[in-house]
Amino acid sequence: MDRLLMELMDEDSVRDIHKLLQICTEANILYCRALLDAGAHITSLGESTAGPGVLSPAMYEEFALPYERAVADSVHAYGGMLSLHICGNATWIIGKMIQTGADILEIDQETDITEAYKLAKGCCTLLGQISPVTLMNGSVEMVEAETKSMLEKVGGSQARGIILGPGCALGGNTPFENIKTMLKQPLI
Repeated sequence: MDRLLMELMDEDSVRDIHKLLQICTEANILYCRALLDAGAHITSLGESTAGPGVLSPAMYEEFALPYERAVADSVHAYGGMLSLHICGNATWIIGKMIQTGADILEIDQETDITEAYKLAKGCCTLLGQISPVTLMNGSVEMVEAETKSMLEKVGGSQARGIILGPGCALGGNTPFENIKTMLKQPLI
């Protein structure tokens, strides 16, 4: 990964990197179509290395956005929906994530949910943003407090376009009671 990141800054390598990304995109599209053929209505594109913790917003725009958009366009043309997950604080690229055309943006707990909600409102649905650490290690009361706090930041009972969920992958030892607590909060 380190070598690839260094190559992103080498003008001589950029053309080859775009070729590689096109091959990866075509593989993603085939995988998404296979999921839809198997009966899925929605599929997810996990882009853990596309966030600002790895790529600058300008690099995201060049090396991720067009390929994510191609996957979203293909999934839509095939009759499905796409959810896009980018790890870390994606506040600085939320507008660009919306431009992918993804139906759902999976928002990491580090992202400013108020800003993300403001930008996404009417364009796509947000999924998240409860900390997987709180869900796995916190008490029921901590999960309830974090969930209520997040909902208040997006308008409470008046909010629309939010799916309660973890900000990132859940650990296998996450207590089911904590998941139920998160989901039983007043849904919008």
